[in-house]
This record gives sequence, C-alpha cells and structure tokens, in this order.
Amino acid sequence: MRQTLLRIPLDGPWSLGPWEVPGFGFGIVLVLWAVFGAVWLYRYRRELAVPVTLAAPVGIWIAVAIAIVVVVPWFVERKANAAIEQADQILAASPHSPEALMMRSQGHFAKRDYAAAVEDLQTAVKFDADDSAALNRLAWIEATCPKATVRNASQAVENAQKACQLTASHNPEYLSTWAAALAENGDFSKAVESQRKALRLVAQSHDAGLSAEVPRMRQQLQLAEQDRPYRDYSADINTSVPIFGFGAMLFLGFVAGAWTAGRRAALIGYQPEMIWDVGIWLFIAGVIGCRAFYCIQYGSLMFYNDVG
Repeated sequence: MRQTLLRIPLDGPWSLGPWEVPGFGFGIVLVLWAVFGAVWLYRYRRELAVPVTLAAPVGIWIAVAIAIVVVVPWFVERKANAAIEQADQILAASPHSPEALMMRSQGHFAKRDYAAAVEDLQTAVKFDADDSAALNRLAWIEATCPKATVRNASQAVENAQKACQLTASHNPEYLSTWAAALAENGDFSKAVESQRKALRLVAQSHDAGLSAEVPRMRQQLQLAEQDRPYRDYSADINTSVPIFGFGAMLFLGFVAGAWTAGRRAALIGYQPEMIWDVGIWLFIAGVIGCRAFYCIQYGSLMFYNDVG
C-alpha cells in the first residue's frame, strides 16, 4: 500500500501529514520552477560569458513559467467551471431545478468557494424543504467545511437530523453526516453511535459506492472517539499532487548516489557533470525497466478483470 508522504497543492495550502501549512496556491509550483532555473544558471554560470548560447534554454524556461501561470489554474478548475456553466444554463430555463442547484454547489465546492456552495444548497432547500439530498449536503458542508466562517454546528445538526428523518434513518451517508454534525456540535458520544450505525448499514448493503466511503467513515469514527470533529479536505486532495514515500526515498537515494559518485569521479580526474548526465539517463531507464517488469509480472492483475 502506497503511503502519501505529503501533497503539493496546485491551488491550495500545503498538507504535511496531519498538519496544514498555508501556501499561495499554484504559485508554489512557479517558485519551484524558479529555483530550478536559478540552480541551472549557477551550474552553467561559465556560459553566461556567451549569452547567445543561453537563448534557447532560457526561452524554454520562460515558456514553461507562462504555462504554469496560465495552464495550471485552468487545468485545476476546468471541470468545476464546466459544471457551473452547465448548471447555469439549466437554471436559466428552470430556476427551481434542485439537480442544477446541487450541480452548481458541487462546482463551487470544488473551487473552494464554500460560501457559494452553501448558498446554492440553501436555495434548493428553500424551494423544497423536504429535499433530503440537499439537506444532507448542506449539513455536511456546515459541519465539515475547512473554512471556520462557513461552519454552523447547530444548523448542521438540524439539517442532518431532518434528512435522516425523511429517510427513516436507513441511509448510511445521511447518518454519517449527522455524526459529523454532532461532533462539530461537541456531542461526540452520539456522533460515535451514529457513525457506527452508518458503518453497520454499509456492511449490510453490499453497495460498491458506499463501500468506497468506508475508509473515510472509519477515519471520521476514529476522530469522534478522540473528541475531534471531521474536516472535509476532498477539494484539496482533488487538486494536489501526492508525493509517495517510496518514490521520495528512491529519488533521495538516487541524489545521494549520484553526488557520491560525482565526488569520487572528481578525485580521479573525471568531470562530476558527466556522472550526473549518465546518472539521470540510468535513473530514467531504471524506472521504465522496473515498471515494465512489474506490468509483465502482474499483467493479469493490471489488464484483466477476472471476476470469475
């Protein structure tokens, strides 16, 4: 099982284990690219005497920097913007459409515009006070939103409880939302009870979609048992790049090995840059070779769906 060491956000705060470090969005990627450019210039500082030779690499660096500024935000928000645009078109023809309001709310949530997401759900509930799906989603955001100004514990409890009543407390997702609302409101004993009931219902349902939520539900239960409320960072996870522990250790091992080989090469008269150039190609070939061998060895698991 791959362990996520940290996540590099494209448009959100840093996530380092259980801690969250404020960042400035995709600008982090741009800063890393700027650091790479500075290191490259330092390495080839002797070439600065002939600026013409730097025209091509500097031009490539600038092009990539522009792509980071323009393409990354568009890439991150493209699906959310498409959902919002589609919902707006539906609402233009049918202003009271609960499906369109839910769709637009999801788009706003994906863009971390939590207040707008709540506003759309409140509008849906206003049009239909017995819309259990809208009540549940509204309660979930009010209870678990990472932004404190959006959370409303008492309102979350009220909305989640009503959603459960409308479904006779047989919907595990709604029970899980009620548990999150109770935890946010400080009633952790009832939150644990509700979350355990939700997990029991999931086990009885054999629904693949609900089973996918089990890890999150168990984490939520564990936090409630520790008298801690749950926070929904799914919007951050969907727009961030995971750094896995194995890959990070592999890269650090390569850097340490290449650095050591470069120092030893210098002692016997070879240029360290040559070692780095050879090492990079060996690293790429090694990764490709390992992956190819893995695909060959475990091809039946990767390329076939044998359910018999």
